[in-house]
Formats: sequence, C-alpha cells, structure tokens
Amino acid sequence: MFARLVSEMNPRPLIHAQVVELRSENSANGRCYVELRTDTVQVEGVGSGYFEDEYAKIGAEWKFASRRLFAIDSTMSLRTFKVT
Repeated sequence: MFARLVSEMNPRPLIHAQVVELRSENSANGRCYVELRTDTVQVEGVGSGYFEDEYAKIGAEWKFASRRLFAIDSTMSLRTFKVT
C-alpha cells in the first residue's frame, strides 16, 4: 500500500536549515526543516514540518540513531501559488 501511495503522489521532500550539535566524539543531535511537495492529478499540495535527529558515530561513519518528524502544516493547494 505504501509503495503504491508513494508512486501515485510523487512526493518531493525539500530539506532546509540543517543544524547539527556535537554532544561527544560519538554522538550528536540535529534539526532540519522539511517541505513535502506533491503534484498529482488528485492532489497538488505542500506540507511542512521539521525533523529532530540523533546521530551515532559507528567506526568512521555517522549514522542516524533516530529521526522524529513533527508536522507543522497539512497539505494545501498549490494552485494558490501558480500564476495563470
């Protein structure tokens, strides 16, 4: 179901303003803002929110330890922003 939903909605996440704070040699946390744009026949919209992330250094690489999404606004019509 999720694969079908994603393929039909064609979501395009746009990530902004990434800030990372190093807590120790092997851990960090961060925040970034996201816009999720869709453009389909049924739905033209944009949603916004932000991610709060925790990172862990494993060996020489940084990995996501957790990521939480906080929604700010639900989908609205992009027709408002289109010039005709």
